[in-house]
Amino acid sequence: MTFKSILVPVFEENAARSAFVAAASIARRFDAHIVALHVRQRPTPPNVIYFPLGGSYPTDDDARYKQAEDDNAARLHALFDDLCDNEKVGIVDLRKHADEMGATASWRDERGEVPEMIGRLATAFDIAVVAAPEGQFSAFQERLVEALLFQSGRPVLMQPAAQDAGAAERIVIAWNESAESARAVAAATPFLEAARVVKIVTVDEPGAASASINEIAACLQLHGVETSEVKVEHERSENAVDALEREVAEARADLLVMGAYSHSRWREALLGGFTRHVLHEAKTAVLMAR
Repeated sequence: MTFKSILVPVFEENAARSAFVAAASIARRFDAHIVALHVRQRPTPPNVIYFPLGGSYPTDDDARYKQAEDDNAARLHALFDDLCDNEKVGIVDLRKHADEMGATASWRDERGEVPEMIGRLATAFDIAVVAAPEGQFSAFQERLVEALLFQSGRPVLMQPAAQDAGAAERIVIAWNESAESARAVAAATPFLEAARVVKIVTVDEPGAASASINEIAACLQLHGVETSEVKVEHERSENAVDALEREVAEARADLLVMGAYSHSRWREALLGGFTRHVLHEAKTAVLMAR
C-alpha cells in the first residue's frame, strides 16, 4: 500500500499552509497528487447561516457575502499557487498525474454543505491532511476532523506546523485491540515501513487482560517493521490519557498512530477521552482512523 491521492481542505491561510506543506512532503515521498479543496457554504434559510471562517450573515445581504466568498477563495487560490511553487509541486489535473511527474497538485473550488461535503468527497482519497490546532481548536476545525473520520472511512493526518510527518522516523502506535486502531495501523503501513523506531503501546489498568500487542507486532514484522512493545499498567488514580501521553513523549515520537473514537463521540464528549484530548492538545503529528 502507498499514498497516491491526498486531500487537503483549505479554508484559512495558516492552517492551509501547515496542511499543504505536510501533504507535499508525503506527495514527494510517494509520487502522489494533492487536491486542495475549498468548499463555499451553500446559503440556507432562514436569515442567518454558518460561515466556515467563524461568522454569520443575513441572507438579504447576499451580494456582499458572495463578494467576500469570492475574495477569500481568490486569496486561498493564490496561496495554493505560492505553496506549489515553494514546495516544488507541479500543478496538473488529477487525472493527468503520473508517477514520473513526482509530486503534483490541483485546486478544486466547490459549493455545498460544510464540512459534510468534505467528508463525502474524502471517501475517494487515500488520506486527508489537516493542520493541528495552534492554541484553541475551533468548533469548525473539530467538526471538520469529525466529518472526515466518520464519513470518509479514510485516515486523517493532523499535522503541527513545525513537524514533518512525511519523514517520520519515530512512531508510536496506540494499540487497544479495537477495529479503529487496526484500521489506523493498516493505513499507517507506508510510514511504518520507512520508520527507524516503532513502539507499540497499550495502556491497561492493573490486572486487565492484555490486548494482542504481541500479535500485531508479529504481523508488522512480516512487513519488515521491527517494533518494541510496551504494556503500561497505570494506577487507577492516573488517567490513561496521561499514561499514554507520557509514553509518546519518552519515545520522542514524531508521529502517533491511533484509532479515533473507539467509544462513541458522545461518550467521549461527556467523559473525555484520548481522541478529544489529541484533537485539542496534539503536540506531535497524529494519524487517526475510524
